[in-house]
Amino acid sequence: EGVPVSIMEAMAYSIPILATDVGATSEAVYHMKNGVLLDKKLTPYEVAAAIEFIINLSEEQYEALCVNSYNIWSELFNANSNYKSFSEKLINLKINAS
Repeated sequence: EGVPVSIMEAMAYSIPILATDVGATSEAVYHMKNGVLLDKKLTPYEVAAAIEFIINLSEEQYEALCVNSYNIWSELFNANSNYKSFSEKLINLKINAS
């Protein structure tokens, strides 16, 4: 799978992401901007440390992760804007080809 749909869905609801750096996950999860991106060969200790990190954020830091998560989703994965942009590009290609 490219970017997991579950990650995109969580981002759409402003949820910070905790994920492993596999597949195309790094295209959606920016380490320390909208969540925590863990190495694919992680240990249980590293998972616990990442969870503790998020739990111990200040309210402002946590809110920033939430806002960034939604904004990244909105910019990259929002179907409404992506479909509109894609269809406009197709129309422009057709007009320019004529």
